[in-house]
Amino acid sequence: LINKYKLSKSNKEGYLKLRHDYNQKPNSIMLYTLISYSYNYQIRFNNNLLFNNPFGKNRSYFSDNMKNNLLNFKETLSSKNIVFMSKDFESFDIDDFNQDDFIYCDPPYLITTGSYNDGNRGFKDWNDKSELALLSFLDKLDTKGIRYALSNVIEHKGKSNLLLKEWIGDKTVYDIQSSYSSSSYNTSKKESKEVLICNFNL
Repeated sequence: LINKYKLSKSNKEGYLKLRHDYNQKPNSIMLYTLISYSYNYQIRFNNNLLFNNPFGKNRSYFSDNMKNNLLNFKETLSSKNIVFMSKDFESFDIDDFNQDDFIYCDPPYLITTGSYNDGNRGFKDWNDKSELALLSFLDKLDTKGIRYALSNVIEHKGKSNLLLKEWIGDKTVYDIQSSYSSSSYNTSKKESKEVLICNFNL
């Protein structure tokens, strides 16, 4: 696909042609290739579910590092018993999980806005009801003695996640040191307090 569309860090026309062809007849290899050359390597769709992320000019490309990561990932998948599922967390069956297991949750952040949590482009809206349902799900894990970790944001641009703050109680909370300098929403660390919440000590 890279050769066919003459993709590079500067060939916008090739990228747009691939994007057009993918939207006519989607498949996973074309999507991965699109992401490799899209702005900030992001996945974005419009309300018609057509991929519409712009070209990552002089920035995004399928590098040797990406190639090695892909090959290593493929090799790891082949050597382990891994199952991928696409389902809502509320329909996720935890009956076969026990104290030896660990579940990590990275939901849309209630007090931030992103293309994945505004209820458009085929994504489910993330609201107070969704947040409470997830926290209830984590409480069920805790009752069964299943370890979990939750990434979330407590403070963001003057907003507070009061539901999360009230729920935290005596759980273990770690501050996440992160930088968003290269992301499209350009949030500084001072404007946002991101945390990892666990029901066990790391």
